[in-house]
Amino acid sequence: MKPLVDYSKDYIQSENKLYDYAKKKIIAYVENEDDVPFWWDIFDRYAPNFRFSINPSTRVKSLERGKESVLKLKDQVGDSLILCIDSDYDYLLQGATATSKLINDSPYIFQTYTYSIENYKCYAEGLRRICVKATCNAEELFDFVNFFRRYSQTVYELFLYSYFFQKVGKPESFPLATFCRLIKIGGEVGTDEQGKLAIEALTEVADKIADLKSAHPDIDTGLVSDELKELGVEKDNVYLFIKGKVIFYNVTLRVLKPVTERLKNKKIQEFKDASASEEKDRRRKINEYEKLRCDYKTLSTLLATNTDYHSCFLMRKIRADVEKFCQKHDN
Repeated sequence: MKPLVDYSKDYIQSENKLYDYAKKKIIAYVENEDDVPFWWDIFDRYAPNFRFSINPSTRVKSLERGKESVLKLKDQVGDSLILCIDSDYDYLLQGATATSKLINDSPYIFQTYTYSIENYKCYAEGLRRICVKATCNAEELFDFVNFFRRYSQTVYELFLYSYFFQKVGKPESFPLATFCRLIKIGGEVGTDEQGKLAIEALTEVADKIADLKSAHPDIDTGLVSDELKELGVEKDNVYLFIKGKVIFYNVTLRVLKPVTERLKNKKIQEFKDASASEEKDRRRKINEYEKLRCDYKTLSTLLATNTDYHSCFLMRKIRADVEKFCQKHDN
């Protein structure tokens, strides 16, 4: 089936002339439907003088999706066609593989710099806003920033091994699937102790680190750490560079659910304790508030549509890429 992009450049130029739009139109291909809002928001913010047609499919009437599908168009990119993808480990690999070199070198391929867009959704400093939306209760009950700092510190060294084996082309020595399984939080996070017990329960992480050290004593994780630090990876923020779906479903939602439940229960208790009110008024107020109760599916949707991540330092890299593209396009 003929790709859309075979005629995209001429099509866009003719369309711009036909409708006399002030904004130039550019086709952007993304990995999937849920990537569309993220990249639309990026270009709407940082490239307001351009019109972007953002597409999750690279072929007409095709359901083919994913990073590999998008990168098939690598030889057709240019001023009228760009690609937008998750970095995975490719940003960190800095050209160690052919795919990493392609992504990092091309001015027409935009990447997240985090592992994926899900990591931005889980940006710790924006999670309190999710709780307020879900509960209509602005009480600061849980320190998300500190929780993700402690979580990152716990899994950091294991991440260094995961990255190292990906870089040297030996992923079978420590499969990504194994790494992801070990760093998942198994149950809901306790809010009274700020998630301390959930993090302490990740005992297999320390066990695996000990096994890897014993099996590979030649690997200097200190050197690996120094290398990654130059790219922004720190012991306190490594959750941004770990597989995003794991952080989304097996860490962030594990803590969001109990926090929002506790906030709602506290609000309901406030209504019950309002002794100055009549019983029927209390029941009415509680019933009204109960309708706001956010189930897991709704909470997941709130997190998936979260846009409170633009203060993340990695977002500055995306903005710089977009602005550089726009300057080149205008010249």
